Amino acid sequence: MSFAAELRQAGYAVALCPGPGRSEHCPLAGDEGCEAAHGADVIVAGLGLATGQTREVLEALRACCAETPVVVEVTPDEKEAWPELLEGLEVVVFPVEPGELVAAVQKALAARGKGA
Repeated sequence: MSFAAELRQAGYAVALCPGPGRSEHCPLAGDEGCEAAHGADVIVAGLGLATGQTREVLEALRACCAETPVVVEVTPDEKEAWPELLEGLEVVVFPVEPGELVAAVQKALAARGKGA
C-alpha cells in the first residue's frame, strides 16, 4: 500500500508533491513558497536525503514551516549521516512497516498539540 493510501485509509486528507525534478528547485527553497506545505497539518517527506537537493527541501521545510510537524522517511545510512538535519523531526526508517507511518504522523501531531 502506498503512503498516501495508508494515510487516507486512516482518515487523513492527503496532498501529494513529487518533489522537484533533477534540474528544478523546490519552490520552498526559493521565494515562491509552497501552498500545500503551508496549509498542511503535518508534512511527510519521503524524498530521502541522498542528494543536496533533497536535503535543501528538508531544510526549507524546517525554515518555512517551523510550526508544522514533519515526518521524514530515510534509509539507515541517511539517518546516521544527517542526525543534525533530522533533529526534532519524526523519523521513520525505510523500509517502513504497515501502520508505522500512520503512527509517526499521529506522534508528530500529538507532540505539537494538534491531536490526531
